[in-house]
Amino acid sequence: MGQKFKVKASATMPISKASWEVDVGDDPKDVLIYTNLAYDLVAYAMGRLGVAMSEHVLGDDTKLNALACEVNGRVE
Repeated sequence: MGQKFKVKASATMPISKASWEVDVGDDPKDVLIYTNLAYDLVAYAMGRLGVAMSEHVLGDDTKLNALACEVNGRVE
């Protein structure tokens, strides 16, 4: 059994919880690479969820569209 990467997240709007755990092995180089990648993916997913929830609650707005484009890496 190697090193583990664990994520636990919860939110009150919308009410939700998530947890995830993965064994990333014993090689320190692989562990660091995977951990950094996992943090980036978690941050991206949370950003997308935030934009989607904002659009749902606040409706279509120019500032929200700009935020969505920033998160998605698009230019409008």
